[in-house]
Amino acid sequence: MLLYQSLGAAHLVFSDDNRRNRLVLATTKRLESDEWVLKEPLPNNLDAWEPSYDAALWLQRGHISIPIQTVHQDDGNDDTRDQVPATPYQVLTLQLNSANS
Repeated sequence: MLLYQSLGAAHLVFSDDNRRNRLVLATTKRLESDEWVLKEPLPNNLDAWEPSYDAALWLQRGHISIPIQTVHQDDGNDDTRDQVPATPYQVLTLQLNSANS
């Protein structure tokens, strides 16, 4: 998910297979720039997790609350439930500004 800030700053939140399925926060001071700073705010592998956030908090207060839960999925099989136990649920809140980069 891409979050744009005033004056061209932007943040990209995603799960990266190359980083063992960890949540990655990429920040740039200028969207048209090739300079991005990458951070991993959590140490754990989130498997098939997909990012989402509370848009109202982002627009009103400039921070995001991201629901985090490790999600398992068999590759190519969306019809059959993966037989794994439930995983803990948490909310990661990040205060984002271009100074983070």
